[in-house]
Amino acid sequence: MSTSSQALAAIRDRLEADDSGITIPLRWHGEPGDPLPDDPAAFAFVIFKNERI
Repeated sequence: MSTSSQALAAIRDRLEADDSGITIPLRWHGEPGDPLPDDPAAFAFVIFKNERI
């Protein structure tokens, strides 16, 4: 069984891989990022929500 930190690292590796097909910037919940541009631009906001069932 993996920890939530390991799971998040695996997800991040997959999303940020060169062959992921994602062409827009990713912003990660809880991490500081560059300021948003003045002109509208696409980006994805990634939240990792771990709920045990």
